[in-house]
Amino acid sequence: MKRTPMHASIVVASMLGLLVGFGALAAADVPVAAAAPPQPAKTPTACSLLTTREVSRVLGIKMHPGKPRSIPSGQGLTSDRCDWESTEKRAGGISGTPLQFNVVTFTGKGAREQLDGLLAKDDAAGIEYHAVPELGKNAVYEVPTHSLAMLSSDTRLLIVRINPTTLDTTRVDLEAEDVTVAASRLAVKRLEKP
Repeated sequence: MKRTPMHASIVVASMLGLLVGFGALAAADVPVAAAAPPQPAKTPTACSLLTTREVSRVLGIKMHPGKPRSIPSGQGLTSDRCDWESTEKRAGGISGTPLQFNVVTFTGKGAREQLDGLLAKDDAAGIEYHAVPELGKNAVYEVPTHSLAMLSSDTRLLIVRINPTTLDTTRVDLEAEDVTVAASRLAVKRLEKP
């Protein structure tokens, strides 16, 4: 439909009528339905939580820019992932393989349950993990997968990891836990920024 100046005038007049109507309701002692609760701020993308320079600095290895990846998420959650790879193959000590570094976010009411489910799976499989108190009471480090998971709020789960299939710690002097803790400190600041 072609919009004309007459059409624009009708739309503006209708909008003014609505606003005046709301003003009259606000001025009267008439109960009005409660406004919808404010929506949480949109979660930043996983690739925006760390720069390539920051990833390179915490790893001590030059990395290519992060690439967004899609991953499945549980019911009621949205997820996002970003993967960085070293510019040099064998940077993680594995011949012919670049070192891979990942950041994943899960956002939604099920974030806490997602973390609890991951830890329950670790317990059932006998996978070693421990608390990381310097990042808060909801942060854990999973030793064999070089993964740090933390709830930054009740609705946001952050996972930072060095892909274990790309790292041989017997050949590379890299403290995986220290790296993931340092990267998580940087990422969580941006994850929670309003």
